[in-house]
Amino acid sequence: MFQLSKKWAICDEVEEVKKCSSKWAKTKGEQYKNFYWQNGCGAFSVSESGIQNVIKYINIQKSHHKQSDFEEEFIGLLKKAEIRKTIIEPETDEDSINGRKNATKHINQKWIKVTYKKQNEILIIITAINKNK
Repeated sequence: MFQLSKKWAICDEVEEVKKCSSKWAKTKGEQYKNFYWQNGCGAFSVSESGIQNVIKYINIQKSHHKQSDFEEEFIGLLKKAEIRKTIIEPETDEDSINGRKNATKHINQKWIKVTYKKQNEILIIITAINKNK
């Protein structure tokens, strides 16, 4: 978890974290010489009032992932944020730049807007915005 300036793109920060941590891990012994990160990433913003809950979650993450894996959890977060539903059943679905699409849906008195792209049968979520109406 880290605080990010509005001037920085999350994908650039994640790339830097992955690069630096991979280099560091490889200095920790022969067993880590082939360490690499999986492709892709997911990032969620949290309001200041939610920071303590995120810290609590991070502290129990290791035991939590013994019960469900990362993919199950990530899909659950997408469902909770209504991102999947917005893409599958949008009220509007418009073309954007660079082959991207903007999907919007009104759910539970909030507007969800998701910018996404399909590439080689993979769905890439670029941004997701959840705003009160």
